[in-house]
Amino acid sequence: MAANLFALEYEPSWRRADWYPITMLKISSAAIDDYSHLPGATNLTTSIEARDAFVTYMTQSYNRRYPSYQVIQPYVFTNYTAKADSFKSAQLYHSNIVFFAGHGNQQALAFYDRIADVDYKAFGGDIKWVFLDACLVLNVNKSDKLNMGPGNSYRDPDKFTKLKNAFIGTHAILGYYSIGIRLRSSSETYSSKTKYKYFAQYFIENDMGIWEAYKKAHKTYYDGAKEYLAGYEPAIAYIKGTDQYGRQHDGSTEKISSTYEVAMNPHQSGRNYDVKFYTQKYGTPEY
Repeated sequence: MAANLFALEYEPSWRRADWYPITMLKISSAAIDDYSHLPGATNLTTSIEARDAFVTYMTQSYNRRYPSYQVIQPYVFTNYTAKADSFKSAQLYHSNIVFFAGHGNQQALAFYDRIADVDYKAFGGDIKWVFLDACLVLNVNKSDKLNMGPGNSYRDPDKFTKLKNAFIGTHAILGYYSIGIRLRSSSETYSSKTKYKYFAQYFIENDMGIWEAYKKAHKTYYDGAKEYLAGYEPAIAYIKGTDQYGRQHDGSTEKISSTYEVAMNPHQSGRNYDVKFYTQKYGTPEY
């Protein structure tokens, strides 16, 4: 299984072990608001807005911190172009970041034309981080334990395996253990896209670890908008342990200034080398 999965993406050629910032940040993305072609799915109004905000804020923060570096967008899928097969066939492995915004469910993403398992397009190559702004995708719990957090006793092994199969090199996938509620407002305080402004500031300009930045961004946004927002549970699934070369990894602590320049593949041998989880509840999340 691991060999077949790994063949989907290329192995990075550099195999470097130094820590340094990315000199050309490549962000590929997909966003769907129009679900009229997907039976049973309601249209959304904020997916494209969320994606555009993420790319804009990340670019602005990167340009401020690294004015001599570039940010480019190799692939941009929107509504009818964001079909499952188009996403799968794209050479996303040349990107550093992949972002998706749309409907989701446990280990599933709703594209324009159909629902696909999260491992339908496994993430490897140069992809360091994947952001899934979609409900419940990272929740690997049994169906009657959705609100219990990522404890092993609540885990559904088949759901965990499906999520793990999405990792063939990427360092971390960030998203939600709960329903990821979005708000649209003319006020930055209440508009859910604002969380990406905070994230870009914390992760890039303040050089925080990726999970701390993601968690703090959601808290900062929630503190400002909680009168309109019941709550949510952001999450990170990340690679941790010692790989087959004896290198220790913790994908939750990486910083933009010092990312590890190797692919992290939990399907290869190592010591305590596997997908781990962190989650953080704010308010009263829905599941």
